[in-house]
Amino acid sequence: MKNILFLSVVLLCSALVSALPAPACVGEGDSYAVVPPHMECCPGLTAIGCSAPDAGGVCVECVGAMYCTYCGDGVCGLGENKCNCPVDCDVTPAPEFASLGLLLFALVSAPAAAYVFSNRGH
Repeated sequence: MKNILFLSVVLLCSALVSALPAPACVGEGDSYAVVPPHMECCPGLTAIGCSAPDAGGVCVECVGAMYCTYCGDGVCGLGENKCNCPVDCDVTPAPEFASLGLLLFALVSAPAAAYVFSNRGH
């Protein structure tokens, strides 16, 4: 009896899922194959390539697929990376350590030098 009830629930769920309408467009971060026929990106989204950085950070070209994103909105979003949407995902390098060291030296030594020079005459 339990098996029949379980099977009935599975069949009902399956029927409900198959009755759902298919998406009319490709959503943010989703990809599609560049083979006709294919769906278009949802309104407001832009189709960008699927190129991505490898483990060393070098961009590797990719063909045959596209991502739908908000590329150009200033946010590195779903499906975007420095290779396919550099305007949103360009990684600004951190300041060099030498520059930080020089700044720290100036912040520490300037007050000390001012103290030494102001007390020379005493």
